[in-house]
Amino acid sequence: MKAKPISVFVEIEVATLDLEQAMERYTALYKNRGVKVARNFASNLREIWQRNRAKIEKTTRNLRYDAVAVIPGNLNLPEFHQQMTQGYETTWESNNFKEGGSWSGIKSFQVHQDRVVLFHDCQEISDYPLTTQLLGKNLFQVTGLSATELTERIANGKPFNGQLTVDGQKHTFDGLAVEDYLAIQAEFYSRTRNHLDFKTWSWLIRSCCGRRVPELIWSPGDGLLLALAIGPGFRYGNLAPRPAAVFV
Repeated sequence: MKAKPISVFVEIEVATLDLEQAMERYTALYKNRGVKVARNFASNLREIWQRNRAKIEKTTRNLRYDAVAVIPGNLNLPEFHQQMTQGYETTWESNNFKEGGSWSGIKSFQVHQDRVVLFHDCQEISDYPLTTQLLGKNLFQVTGLSATELTERIANGKPFNGQLTVDGQKHTFDGLAVEDYLAIQAEFYSRTRNHLDFKTWSWLIRSCCGRRVPELIWSPGDGLLLALAIGPGFRYGNLAPRPAAVFV
């Protein structure tokens, strides 16, 4: 049985999240790029959708998500990176990213199972009013954790959440893993012929790269992604995490 879309009133608008439409788009992407998904991928996603329907409605209302991605579990990240960047020039990697082990050294959270990811469908972080509040903050400010606690979490590969203020109330979010971002970047391009992050940079807080957190940027002049790993205390006006909610 197909999953019914979820429609939520957000202020004066209606946000409609359609799992079936997302599965159609992402399944086509994976097929075209040679990504193998489990035979029960669709049924797993529908079960996740139905089981978490009330939570999906609540987090959509609270954080105003307007898009759905479906990501397979247990991906081989180096291979998946190659598949999702087909047609691009070779990804440039910073020394800090290489020091953390490059793609094979990335440790991501909540990626071992097929999952539904809610996010904001915007090309730049600055395009969505809520997410602009995250630009220019370091991860201590984004998470509300002390420098000692967050540094230890990253070093030990333990997950953490970001915080976003909506209508005066703080809400936590999961953020994107590297695997999620690569899929969303590729699907966004296949649908719009544009890439994410021409101007802003995405800090992927559901992944760790050694003692740092990975960051991906699109370089339009070079036709490639830039992969960096940044310490949690770093601040830059165009850098921020992309909020997301993960359901498995």
